[in-house]
Amino acid sequence: MRNLEQQKGAVLFFLVLVLGAASLSIFIVLARANLTGIIDVDEQERAIAVRSDVFGCMDEVLIQLQADSSFSETTVTTDSITCNVDIQTPQAGERDVFIDLTAGNITRSVRIDLTVDPVVVTQVKETF
Repeated sequence: MRNLEQQKGAVLFFLVLVLGAASLSIFIVLARANLTGIIDVDEQERAIAVRSDVFGCMDEVLIQLQADSSFSETTVTTDSITCNVDIQTPQAGERDVFIDLTAGNITRSVRIDLTVDPVVVTQVKETF
């Protein structure tokens, strides 16, 4: 066996290099997961805001139908939000109302089945 008198720390250098590379790869994985989580949270917040806006438009449509059962506008505006509205009459005294809003890549829709004179909502169904 040979005894080296001038070891210059090669083993320690490689150990630090391996630990550094492992730490860096773990850090990159955690940073990417955290960034994806932040993006998901932001999209969820926007989806909740769009849902709230659609239900605001639904309230406005119901108010308009209560005031005038022949209400048939194709859009409804509340504050700065404009929702698309499609009102169908499957039979006399009934209305099927479809309301949708798209903001960016998020679309929310609501379908309302109701009777008029007086306005009675029989079903509200939310779609994405």
